[in-house]
Amino acid sequence: MALGIAVVGAWDFTVGRSRAERLETAGMLAEMLLSHMKDAETGQRGYLLTGREEYLAPYDAVLDDIRETIDALARTAVLEPSLAAPMAELGRLVPGKLAELAQTIDLRRTGQAEAALAVVASNEGRAMMEAARTQVTAFRAASEAERGRLETAERTRLALAAGSALGLSLVAGAVLLRSARTSHRRRAASEARLGLAEAASAVGLWERDLRRPGSATFTQTLLGLYGIAPEEPAARSFGPAAWAAMLHPEDRSRAEATLQTATETGRPFEVEFRIHRADTGETRWILRRGRREDGPDGQPRLLVGADLDVTGRKAAEERQSTLARELDHRVKNTLATVQALAAQTLTSAGAEPARFTRDFTDRLRALARAHDLLTVGAWQGATIGSVVEWPLFRPDTGRSPEDLGLRLGMRLCRTIRHALKSSPAASGDA
Repeated sequence: MALGIAVVGAWDFTVGRSRAERLETAGMLAEMLLSHMKDAETGQRGYLLTGREEYLAPYDAVLDDIRETIDALARTAVLEPSLAAPMAELGRLVPGKLAELAQTIDLRRTGQAEAALAVVASNEGRAMMEAARTQVTAFRAASEAERGRLETAERTRLALAAGSALGLSLVAGAVLLRSARTSHRRRAASEARLGLAEAASAVGLWERDLRRPGSATFTQTLLGLYGIAPEEPAARSFGPAAWAAMLHPEDRSRAEATLQTATETGRPFEVEFRIHRADTGETRWILRRGRREDGPDGQPRLLVGADLDVTGRKAAEERQSTLARELDHRVKNTLATVQALAAQTLTSAGAEPARFTRDFTDRLRALARAHDLLTVGAWQGATIGSVVEWPLFRPDTGRSPEDLGLRLGMRLCRTIRHALKSSPAASGDA
């Protein structure tokens, strides 16, 4: 009787472990999907503010990753009824958010900057991102709940096994059988478990056996992130020491300390660091997340996690920071210009409030028009013709284009003649 209960408990634990790993994979994929969505939104916002195509680099880089990740997530979630609802919501929210991003970018490209900003100001896109975060949280909650159920089941199984001599014999036999497995079989089983998320090409999974210092298991995708081909000798010896050697010197101690703290405390961790790829020497930014897993005896057993290349996001953040500094500088310059216009208009208008209001408003409109022209030209300049055209042909002047053209021509002639007369060459100075 006790033997039967123990066997059933062991089988239930094995099935539960497989489900927990599947839910863990789904949670990682969901978080990765949200990270890609943030990168896409960062590129969109930068482009809407500047009109420069280079700000769309993060957006263009993650479009395929978003589609691949949500497909991999759907394949994983289809086996879990508890994930049906959040998966259905993500299946609706992600295409909706991508459509909103594409719409605003198309509007900006066709010169409809205000219409694009109006779409952003509607907050529909923000609401979709918040809803997506809620669904990602649901994926992680399902994984945490299953892990808690699994730990409870394991404690129950051990208690049942310890309740009889047959149970103790079964536990002893299982321990002996596990000890007899070869290192190759352990590696194959671990790789099969980590391979659940291999379909999502942007994430590399790994685990360290804390009872065998220096050992590590990882997916081929992880090797790809670090520029190591699976058939290379370096792939077979890519353990903690080899990983640390590839870190940027300025980030190495911080990254190693983060993993060491997680090993000692058991708290989940997240750390970003730079690496030098083994194949090209290129510097890339990596985001690493993970946690410690304890064995049935309560002792630390594994350190598991996932690596994600976030170089595109880091570049986008730097561009956003540069943009913020540039905007701050331009706003200050504009305010100084407005202050000078006000002082100049006040001097010329004297004690005539109506004249001051009229002249100051005209000058502000001219300043705004100059900004519009620069925005159209991506702040690379504007032609003289476009600068002159607006005040010459605007409908509120009350004068005909012919009259304005004649007056402008006469003014330009006088200005040029005066400049020639007052130049050093005209006065005989060299």
